[in-house]
Amino acid sequence: MEHVEQLVTIFLNVHEVVAFVWGPIKLALMAATTFKDSIRQLLDVYEEIGEALSNLAFFHTLIRSKGAEHLRLALEDYFSDILRFHHCVLKVFSRPNWKTFFIAAWGSFRRQAEPIIRALRLRQGKLSHERLQSHAIHEGVRDFRVHADDRFDKLEADLEKIRSTLASEYLRSQTSSQDRDMKDLLEERLNVSRSEPRSRLDSPELSSPSAGDWIFSDPAFQSWEGLEGEPSSRTKVLFLSGSPGAGKTTLARKVIRYLKGKGSAHGTTVYFFFNHADKSSAKPMLRTILSQLIQQDEPILRYLYMKCSSMDKNIELSSIATLQDLVQDCLTYQPSTYVVLDGLDECAENEPNVIITWFLEKVLPRAASRGCHLRLFISGQRDGRLDQLLSAQPQIRLDTVSSHQNDIEEYSKSRAAEICARFSQTPEQEDELASKVTQASQGMFLYAQVVMDNFLSMGSIAEFEYELESDKFPYNLDKAYERIVQRVVENSKPWRQKTVKKILGWIICAKTPLRWREIQSRFCIDVDKATCNFKRRCLDSCKEICSSLVDVAMCELFGSVQSEQIVHMVHETASKYLIQRGTINLLQEHADMALFCCRYLSSRPFLADPKSDTLHDAIRSGYFGFIDYAAVHYSYHVQEALDDTSVLRAAVVKSAVCLLEACSDGLTPDQSTLEESSALAVTNSLCAENTKESVQYHVATIQAALESRHDSLSGDQAYLDLSGPMRFKCPRIHCSKFATGFRDKDARYRHFNKHKRPFICADADCFAHVVGCESQQRLEAHMKAFHQDNSGVAFPSTKGTKPKDIFEACKRGNLEEVKRFYSAGVQLNESRTMNFITPLYIATQAGHTHVCKYLIDQGINPFRGSPFGTKYIPMFEAIQQQNAPMIELFIHTGLGFENEFNMPQIPRCIAIAILAGLSEALALIRVTQNRKSAKRLSADSYPVHVWFRRVFPNLYHNGTSVSGADSLIKRPDSAEYRTCKKTLFQSDNRFLRQAIAEECHPLTMFLLDLADKDDLQVTDDGGCTPMHILAEKRIFPRDSDRRPTIAQRIIQIDGGASANTPDKSNNLPVYTAVGNIDIATGAVQTLIAHTDNLNHRNSEGISVIERAATEGHHVSMLLKTGRVDLFDRNEKGQTSFSSAINGYKSPKVDVLEMLLEAAPTLAWTADDTEDRLTPLHHAKGGKALLGHHFWAKKDTAKLLLSLPEAENVLRAFLASNVGGNAEACKQVREFARKENLEGAIEVMDRIGF
Repeated sequence: MEHVEQLVTIFLNVHEVVAFVWGPIKLALMAATTFKDSIRQLLDVYEEIGEALSNLAFFHTLIRSKGAEHLRLALEDYFSDILRFHHCVLKVFSRPNWKTFFIAAWGSFRRQAEPIIRALRLRQGKLSHERLQSHAIHEGVRDFRVHADDRFDKLEADLEKIRSTLASEYLRSQTSSQDRDMKDLLEERLNVSRSEPRSRLDSPELSSPSAGDWIFSDPAFQSWEGLEGEPSSRTKVLFLSGSPGAGKTTLARKVIRYLKGKGSAHGTTVYFFFNHADKSSAKPMLRTILSQLIQQDEPILRYLYMKCSSMDKNIELSSIATLQDLVQDCLTYQPSTYVVLDGLDECAENEPNVIITWFLEKVLPRAASRGCHLRLFISGQRDGRLDQLLSAQPQIRLDTVSSHQNDIEEYSKSRAAEICARFSQTPEQEDELASKVTQASQGMFLYAQVVMDNFLSMGSIAEFEYELESDKFPYNLDKAYERIVQRVVENSKPWRQKTVKKILGWIICAKTPLRWREIQSRFCIDVDKATCNFKRRCLDSCKEICSSLVDVAMCELFGSVQSEQIVHMVHETASKYLIQRGTINLLQEHADMALFCCRYLSSRPFLADPKSDTLHDAIRSGYFGFIDYAAVHYSYHVQEALDDTSVLRAAVVKSAVCLLEACSDGLTPDQSTLEESSALAVTNSLCAENTKESVQYHVATIQAALESRHDSLSGDQAYLDLSGPMRFKCPRIHCSKFATGFRDKDARYRHFNKHKRPFICADADCFAHVVGCESQQRLEAHMKAFHQDNSGVAFPSTKGTKPKDIFEACKRGNLEEVKRFYSAGVQLNESRTMNFITPLYIATQAGHTHVCKYLIDQGINPFRGSPFGTKYIPMFEAIQQQNAPMIELFIHTGLGFENEFNMPQIPRCIAIAILAGLSEALALIRVTQNRKSAKRLSADSYPVHVWFRRVFPNLYHNGTSVSGADSLIKRPDSAEYRTCKKTLFQSDNRFLRQAIAEECHPLTMFLLDLADKDDLQVTDDGGCTPMHILAEKRIFPRDSDRRPTIAQRIIQIDGGASANTPDKSNNLPVYTAVGNIDIATGAVQTLIAHTDNLNHRNSEGISVIERAATEGHHVSMLLKTGRVDLFDRNEKGQTSFSSAINGYKSPKVDVLEMLLEAAPTLAWTADDTEDRLTPLHHAKGGKALLGHHFWAKKDTAKLLLSLPEAENVLRAFLASNVGGNAEACKQVREFARKENLEGAIEVMDRIGF
């Protein structure tokens, strides 16, 4: 570095123009040498520049000669490019905290520098033309002048083309699709929308554009902004305080616009409004700040992308410590940053202390130490919390600023002129109105707005003059609210009062702001009748109904559509006033909203079949206009309502239980105790994953139906007013894009794929950057295989001579030797003799991923090998080794999808892998095959569809929709579909049956997406359909919360035919299921619900209820259907009760009690045989043990003899025709005495037993 510095110093002293070239080189090298990761990168790029300038010395003499103007212009372009290049270089090394961001910043630099280097190389190519060089050599030879002149003319045109190309490429680099993808992913991870803060910022001004400009000349603001005073004396924090409604938010918006209007050279501006319940804490603030920074700074975008792409949204990015670290890093990377926080006093509990302390004690000191000029602007009330925390900071108190009062006065005069013109008032009356409002405002802009809006909305001159009287005029904000409430509520007709109160109650209690169409939907929807009557909608606008108590804002996608307007209270003080006054009962509103949402989500249209008329009619009527809000926030309102102890609590619990029943397909395991359980238990059940996923499933089904029918309803204004314009929503209901959605399906598809495979490789050129990974562990394995420093990989791991051929080089993992052999003409796809072993197969076998990637990049097909079976196919070898990174590589790169040879191989390989229990090795299958750990298994076919869609693009129409809701949009007319069907659904349907048997749920669901009704009727040697296999196996752990089950999917496809198809033993699937303790409850429920004849008997004459009672499982489910005949007899003439007692094992007493509760007479119903044995006989051990003291089923005998109807039991026993009954009676009495069954003994004595 010393030698470089000495050389540069010489050049710097030659001429100041030369200094512009060599000065930045010196500065960049000095900075880079302080950080080892940067010096090599910088030297490499200078080497590229040097190579592009290598031929300039050749033209030294010619450039200085006459007639070489064209070359001198080229030299100017060279100089301009070098300056531009160094401008990009110095942006990397001149930023605060540049070492932390170097990797991300260098990526941005390379993107900007690439067009420059490419332009230099193009010029080099033009100047290297042999005739032009000949002229340089033979300058004095006239013959060459003509040729050179021709080349000069061509050169000038080429240089102009290069300049324009450079400009366009540089522009494209600023708005690349890659950047958009990064921003979309980060917004999804941070769960924010880039338009949310913009909508608040773009709210219209209350007064003239100049109102509030006084703040920019305030000394405190100028010192804070950095325009006044020495740097050491400039303030870092400024506190804007004022009473509620003073106009703090309006001024904060003006400050933000002012700072942003100065451009990025002045500094970066980020802001946050604590304006609603879901935005009143540190986490949403931190997320919003990050989302704004990625829009303004590309290195920050890339840095956060590298950090967040491998983070779990629900773990790391939900941690306030992680978010704080990220924000602190990003804020201290900016040379100058302004942070504006509005409404900090609206935060809950200790949040202001957390936020302010973090900024004052962590962020600001860190920024100062790194040379970053960070400024913090806070607005809020002096509520006792902010005063104390910011007591040492400069303040602007609105109640003491005369300019602020002057703005209110100007506003009042402007509105007074508008009002008096409407009501034909004199100038004197206009002045009086403006003066009254100004004096009463006491520095509160909100007061002036509310009062003036109220006056303007009055319907007559008389009403206006009446309100203006001194004894009616509101002299403070509460009085202003009171006058509005009296006018729009109390003095209105009863129906109008009811409407206003409903709207205000819904707005105040809402978790997030409501759209006007959602409010209209609440009026139109009758959840008890499951109907929607458009005639119930309000004809007036929300402002006309509620006057100045509410305000509206434009929504994100459809700002000009009135139905999409977002309605909110004019200020939080209005909400507090209405609650304190008793106009709105907040607890009652939460209870009403909870009741509505629970009944709405469990109503008939929500549970209807996607193809039914019920669903179609509901869609047409606008019934689902409230679905966006209800699906997300139902549990919030239940939780708020359950804080009450009145009768509302019981009603809310009951509606919540109804929703839980609907979410669990009609039955809840602990339903009998849920209604009497604690509020916490109900809330926990509603918040459980199975409930959320069930709601999400039904919502996704409805959304798919809405999308398919929208075109036919787009001309129906009633439908549009309640359902809104078409938006393609994310199916994840807790995603920010669920309510806002996208304008087209492709954008939604790209977004949704990030949910499924959220862990993204930060290398933009890698296939895993596009498709992602499904887990952090998978991403780490990918990074280790493809992106770690393999600088030593070129050296053979085996000592001795160089590899003798390419096969040995691949086996050793010696990539350099592989390349050498290839350069020497060796074919990369050649095989040894006739055994079909290729270099790629050898590298795969040895696990050398880097070699495999090189071979794949050269076009080698990993699905080719032996034509006989799967032998020597690299893909299958990778599957056998469970080498997930290798499989990902083979799947996502260089497959040759159009190659007909690959089509049957690809599904075959993936099917074999899963069926062999190697699903952990498949990057696209999110399932674990570890039964001992009892991990939850996913039945989601979506990852397989993602892969198959890449392989068979013509198999799908428009990709995949939500899993479970027609997961596959297939094209039966395509060749790909016929190939897949032929390969995957062979004559015996082996793949599907084995997938179910091996519990390979993703493959099962994938195959079901391809299957039709006939495929599900194919049986094995025992006559078993896939549904029978399903009933035999444990589909999920018993506490599984995965929806939908495989059973439901089969029913959806064949309409219930499988549930009613017996095997060769005449067993229905439900018969097998009820005897299986390990099967998921949901699967049993589905089978029971879709079995037409629950009294069906198999070849041995055993019914479903008999099997369930004998095994002791699922009896209650069968009984609750009311479709089971408990007195139906088997071949032995026994009822299900007697059969259970007479079974091969002791029956469970609780099961017998269930049966007796359903039919008490079963306890003494005798067999329909000659001996007339009763249940008590069977408990004794049957006819064979009547003369013995042994009791086979003691617990059963005790149960029978303890019944209130024990007399009927004993009389039936006496009436039996079996021989030896007298001796048996003695044994019964003796048993009763030993077991202290005094009641039974008394009955025996009474009836002479």
